[in-house]
Amino acid sequence: MTIFLPRDLPAVAQLRAEGFAVAEDPLAEMAGPQARRLNVVLLNLMPDKPGVEADFARLLAGGDHDVRLMLAVPEGYATTSTPAAHMARFYRPFFSLPLARVDAVIVTGAPVETQAFHAVTYWPGLVRILDWLDAARVPAMHVCWAAQAALFHHHGVRKHVLPRKRFGLYPHVPVGGGHPLLAGVDLPFFMPVSRHAETRIADLSRRPSLKPLLVAPIAGIGLVQDRARPALYCLNHPEYGPRRLHDEFLRDRRAGRLIDPPVGYSATSPVPQVSWHAAARALYRNWLAEVAASDPRTSADVALDWLLRAELSGTARPACGSGRPH
Repeated sequence: MTIFLPRDLPAVAQLRAEGFAVAEDPLAEMAGPQARRLNVVLLNLMPDKPGVEADFARLLAGGDHDVRLMLAVPEGYATTSTPAAHMARFYRPFFSLPLARVDAVIVTGAPVETQAFHAVTYWPGLVRILDWLDAARVPAMHVCWAAQAALFHHHGVRKHVLPRKRFGLYPHVPVGGGHPLLAGVDLPFFMPVSRHAETRIADLSRRPSLKPLLVAPIAGIGLVQDRARPALYCLNHPEYGPRRLHDEFLRDRRAGRLIDPPVGYSATSPVPQVSWHAAARALYRNWLAEVAASDPRTSADVALDWLLRAELSGTARPACGSGRPH
């Protein structure tokens, strides 16, 4: 299907070269009449914005629905890793988007895993978005650190800093019976892992609304469903492009960080480079199908009512994880 991207976004040329159907769609056109498409917000907290945009656009383009991708950041977020011109042209604060038209949100990871959540400069802005997603019942896919952040905020699940970065391709297997999200997913799912902290399955066992769907014997939890809200927590990186593990390894080495080569992956072998892509596409295709089949997107009245209440109270509602360090 067609992926609609902001005009002149670098990912447009890249995906077209790979054979995807891409249409350029200025952000301003979202307010006008449109055919039914899934409007997905990418709340992008990663340093390499263009690379991450292409990674997620590639997966969203592989589904059975046309998708319009919107790019956003939370209040209080700033970056020096992506040129200011790119940010100014393609990104908007989340709450300046036409929220009543949003079908789903993807929140990416961020290189802040070793920090306490409340020490992250944009934590209040992220919490406000998490609370809006909860109140408006908008489906969300939280990835890597964002999954840990949402699990902490909504459920009080703590992250545990690892003594050494967990890095590479690890085989994930389903927990319990089959789940619709895993239909057509090749198993075991060799999912890219790149984390400095982990979420432990023992911490989920005391929270019956959290259902692990994929677990790796060595790397731990890969995917968790929230049965209390339309949220998924993907602790790892099925969206990674073919060479991202290799590029991260070289980046960390150049920065003088102590890091081992990625487990189960060789940049010189063509097989590991593409081994997870079919499974990743199937996972996101199934997620988009669930998004399309879910209740209609939040109404303007719901979105505006939530914002008004938040502004009048001066803060977003508290949650079980708010205010406690990591």
